[in-house]
Amino acid sequence: MTIESEKSELEKLQTNSQLMTLVVESASDAIIIFNKQGHIFHFNMMAEKIFGRPRYQVENKILLYDLLTTDSDTPFDDDFIDDLLTQYIGQRIILQGKHAHAPQFAAEFSLTPLYFAIDDDPVYAAFIQNISDESYGIIKTLS
Repeated sequence: MTIESEKSELEKLQTNSQLMTLVVESASDAIIIFNKQGHIFHFNMMAEKIFGRPRYQVENKILLYDLLTTDSDTPFDDDFIDDLLTQYIGQRIILQGKHAHAPQFAAEFSLTPLYFAIDDDPVYAAFIQNISDESYGIIKTLS
């Protein structure tokens, strides 16, 4: 491979990386990338909005449990994260999101493995939408 072709390949990789960053940051879903212990590695702009927390307060500082609960208001624990990862990948479930400065909200949660590891630990992406309609107190029907 010549130096010019290596530069071209590197430029393509950089462009692809920038494009993926734009997609993740402009998504209408909150996107949270985390490991099986619940450590959060990425928190996109929509996640900042629906959880009311800037990413610098979340990434590498708090756990997924700090943002979500079950509908029974039971806090997450390691077993629940394991259940999510073994039973609910690819499915949509309803959880309760915890906004930093507002009441809890109904959150549609879906999960996918990323087939990537950070420090030899597999990571996952959670896609979350606030499905509460605060003005009417109605939860939208899922199809």
